[in-house]
Amino acid sequence: MIIYPNNMKKGYFTIVFICIVKLLSAQNTTEKTFNVNFQEATISEFVNELEAKSGYHFYYDPAQFDSLKITI
Repeated sequence: MIIYPNNMKKGYFTIVFICIVKLLSAQNTTEKTFNVNFQEATISEFVNELEAKSGYHFYYDPAQFDSLKITI
């Protein structure tokens, strides 16, 4: 089991999120936008909302983001 410092988890998540957004925008010929509002959301809440609004499914390990809170 590898234990990463909390800052490393956030950095890893940010990099993954940016890559996903870039991939999604590169694959669409028409731009698809949607609004989100998260205040201290868990990773599960965040991903579930993105999946519902985007039509995509994301695979992730919730244990890697167990202490992450998302505010967007």
